[in-house]
Amino acid sequence: MNERFILTDEEKEVINEVIERCRGIFDALQKEQIYLGFVNGLTLEQVQVYAKPELPSEQMYLMRIEIQSKTK
Repeated sequence: MNERFILTDEEKEVINEVIERCRGIFDALQKEQIYLGFVNGLTLEQVQVYAKPELPSEQMYLMRIEIQSKTK
């Protein structure tokens, strides 16, 4: 899914709030996967499937790509 979505101000606010709550829980690469899920059109529920601090960012990436491929 290479499409870029235009986010509303409300969506940007929610994403920023979620990322802020991740501070100290997720490392930078994990937070990037969470962010990329949102900007690529995943819902909060879909992001929560792979947004687990115990998962390495590489695993989060693979899970995100799989979820995105199913939502095309």
